[in-house]
Amino acid sequence: MWRYLTLRLAASTIRWLPSAPAVLLVSLFADITHLFARKTRSIVECNLRHIVGDSVTKKSLRQMTREAFRNLFLNYYDLLRVPRVTLDEIERFVNFDGVEYFDQAQRYGRGVVLASAHIGNLDLVPQTLLVLRLKAMILAEQLRPPRLHDYVMGLRRAHGLS
Repeated sequence: MWRYLTLRLAASTIRWLPSAPAVLLVSLFADITHLFARKTRSIVECNLRHIVGDSVTKKSLRQMTREAFRNLFLNYYDLLRVPRVTLDEIERFVNFDGVEYFDQAQRYGRGVVLASAHIGNLDLVPQTLLVLRLKAMILAEQLRPPRLHDYVMGLRRAHGLS
């Protein structure tokens, strides 16, 4: 329940700020969380250690972990902004490459299955499918508690994704 309440509190404050101060505030909150969330920090460091190996110094690993926290918090910030960002704005700051493959697949009259790694913001990137006027259904994990799931899905559906 605390995740739901935290996200709702953030939504009522952060998303109304201009972008630059909001990003600064979100980054600061991420740094504070990084500092005090020892268990989560340890898990992230362990995961990063598997990726970068033993050649990285503890200081470098700590910096990478802090950046991972910042990136996660900025993703949540973008999630909160989804209803406020227009599709025209998304079209202006996203570079679309390979759209012709979708067009070609549509000419065959069949659907397209698109699979992707977690590259880019997980809440803004799928909105680009709407910019391209592609009918899309996004598969997503079931969040707990259900109130959190409903709230996050509502944000993600703001422009018509299902």
